[in-house]
Amino acid sequence: MNPSYLVHRKSGSSYLFRSVIPLDLRSILETKQFQLSLGCGILRQSRRLSFHLNQVTQSLYNSIRENPEMKKLTISDIKDILRIELEKSKRHVQHYYLGTNRFSETDRLKSLLSNQEQEDQFRQQLKQNYRQTLKELNPKVNQVLEQQGYDPVPIDSLEFKQLREELIQLKLEQFEQKRVLLSGETDNVGGSVELETRESVSIPVKQEPTEDGSILLSDLCDRFIKSREERGITPRTLIDCQNSTNLLLQIVGDIPVDSLSHSDGRELVRTLKKLPKNRNSRYPNKTINELVEMENVELISDKTMGKLFSKIITLFNWSINQGYVKENFFQGKLDSTRQKQTLEKYFTPSELERICAESLKQDSVDKNRPERYWVTLIALYSGSRLNEICQMNLSDIEEQDGIWVMNLINDSADKNIKTQSGNRVVPLHPKLIDLGFLNYVTEVKNKNETKLFPNLKRSELSSYGTPISQWFGRYLKNLGIKKKGKNFHSFRHTVVNHLTSKQVYQPFIKELVGHSHGTMTMDVYGGRKPLEVLLNECVVKLDYGIEGDQSE
Repeated sequence: MNPSYLVHRKSGSSYLFRSVIPLDLRSILETKQFQLSLGCGILRQSRRLSFHLNQVTQSLYNSIRENPEMKKLTISDIKDILRIELEKSKRHVQHYYLGTNRFSETDRLKSLLSNQEQEDQFRQQLKQNYRQTLKELNPKVNQVLEQQGYDPVPIDSLEFKQLREELIQLKLEQFEQKRVLLSGETDNVGGSVELETRESVSIPVKQEPTEDGSILLSDLCDRFIKSREERGITPRTLIDCQNSTNLLLQIVGDIPVDSLSHSDGRELVRTLKKLPKNRNSRYPNKTINELVEMENVELISDKTMGKLFSKIITLFNWSINQGYVKENFFQGKLDSTRQKQTLEKYFTPSELERICAESLKQDSVDKNRPERYWVTLIALYSGSRLNEICQMNLSDIEEQDGIWVMNLINDSADKNIKTQSGNRVVPLHPKLIDLGFLNYVTEVKNKNETKLFPNLKRSELSSYGTPISQWFGRYLKNLGIKKKGKNFHSFRHTVVNHLTSKQVYQPFIKELVGHSHGTMTMDVYGGRKPLEVLLNECVVKLDYGIEGDQSE
C-alpha cells in the first residue's frame, strides 16, 4: 500500500507527491493541498522521493508555525523549495548513474560496491561519532539556507536541527536510488518536474475519477472533511477527523472507493492493534509498515483505537447517505481487546475533602490564579461542564427574581454549549455566595474586564477550559487521587450521583446539568417559579459536609 502523500493516477504515468496543508496553516498558505509530479514511474524510487519531500514539507510547516518570519512564506515558495530539492536529488543520482559504464559488468559492480562502501561508512559515522558527524554537517545546512534565500538560523534551533535531519535522510536515500538504478531499474529516471495546485476556496478538491467512474478514497476523505467544516464542528474535532482519514489512507492506500471490501476493514483493525503509542512524535520518519513491525513498544490504547475507528465509521456512514458507497465495510470490525472495567467516575467524600482542603487555595488564589479555585467550586456545586463555566462573561452572573444565577448560554461567537438543552439558567449555590464568589465578581468588574475568568484564553485548538483541565490533572496527581476515570468531569458525575442518592426528582437533576429538553410542565413546579424550585428542591441539596469549603 502507498502512503497518502504518494499518488498514482493511471498506469504508465509518473507518480505524484501530494501534501495536504494542515488546518491551522490554510489561512496563511491560502490553499488546501498541492501536488508535485515526481517525473518517475518506478514505485520504489517514487516512494523514497516522496518520503523525502514529505519530511521537507512537514519541517516547513513546523517552521511556519514557530517562526514569525516564516509566516511570510507562500505556497509558491514551498513548491519552489520542493522543486529544487527534488531536482538536486535526481540530478545527483543521474550524474552518478551516467558516469558509470553500465555496459561493463565489472564497472557496474565496482560502482555498486563503491556506493555500498560509502553508505556503510556514512552509517558507521552516524553510529559511532554522531555528534561529530552532525557538527560536520552544520556548514552544509547554512549553505542550503543561503541557496534558498533565507538568513542563517541558530544551530540549536528546532528549524536548524530539522533541516539537518532532512539532509541526512536525503543522503541515505541517494545511496538507495543509486543502488536501484545500477541494479537495472532504469525506467523513467529523468523527467521534468511539474506542479499542480489544488485550490480550495469554496468547493472541495476534485480528484480525477477512475475509469469506472468511482472516486478515489482521498477525494472521499476531502469531501467528508469539507462537510464537517460546513457543519461548524470544533477545530479539535476537525483535526481528529483529519488524523483518522489520513491514517486510513496510509493503511488502505488511495484506492477507488468502489474497490473497498471487508478485507480492508479487517486490515485496518489489524494495523491499529499494532500501532505504537504517540507514533507521530516518537517515530516521525517511519512508515506504517515499519511501525507495525516494531517490537517491545507501547501500543495505542483501546480508547485511542476506538476514537480513530469511530471517525472512520462516521466517514462511511456519511458516504452511504451521500451515495458515494453502498456499504460500510468497517462497521462492526473492531472488537474490544480488553474486558470493560467498571470505573468509579465520581469523587468520594474523602476525595472531595482533600480536593477542597487548604491546598486548593494554595494552588490557586495564593498563586494569583483565582479561576482555579472558583471554577472547581462552581463545578462541585452545579455539575456544570468545564467549558460552560470557563467561558462565562461577567454579565452571565446576575440576579433574577431575587436569586443569583449563572446564565450558561451560547450567546456569542466565543462560546460553545455542547447541546441545545445545555442552554440554561442555573441558580448559584448559597455556599458559593458564602465563600465570597460575588465579591470576586465585583473585583473583576472593577478591572473593566469582560470575561468572568480573564486569565483563561481560548485558541483555535483549545478552549477556555483547557488550562484548568491540565492544571486539575496535576492537582489530582499531587493529591494521590489521579487514576483512570477521575478527572474534572468527575464533578459532574459527583453531582448527579449525590442528588440521585437523595432521591431528588430526576427532571430537576436533568434541568440542572443541562440534560433536560424543556418539556417540564408548570404542574411540576406547583405554581412556584422554576428558579425557586430548582434552587430549593435541587441545588441546595448539594451539601457534601466537607470542611474545606467553609466560609471564612
